[in-house]
Amino acid sequence: MSEDVSNVVLAKPLKFPDGSVQSVAASSSAAIPKAWVRFNGFTAAIQGSFNITSVVRVGTGQYVVNFTTPFANTNYGWVLSAASPTNFAAIAQGGTTTVSAGSLSFNLYDTNTNLIDATYVNIAFFGTQ
Repeated sequence: MSEDVSNVVLAKPLKFPDGSVQSVAASSSAAIPKAWVRFNGFTAAIQGSFNITSVVRVGTGQYVVNFTTPFANTNYGWVLSAASPTNFAAIAQGGTTTVSAGSLSFNLYDTNTNLIDATYVNIAFFGTQ
């Protein structure tokens, strides 16, 4: 199965120090993250981000990430990793996860399904804005 790439616009090719050249998809491509954030799960303090206005810690292991520029709809995807020196966490796709064009609410659970905070939470978002 081939992917339709007729709407992909290529940016100026990148030239690397070793002389190699590579083209990258422009930011209009769904393959490029439209937002990302790294934050401390205990405090919700943002350590780095793009297109994120805020992260709110609702309670232990419960967060809302708000986008600067909302997505076109709720059909965007995300990739998340979360870890602490003593715990590894995974996102749970439960009834308390809420997807809207302007934000994502999610919970972090340990392997025993207890809500937990993580020292490092990293999340990237893909889709159409």
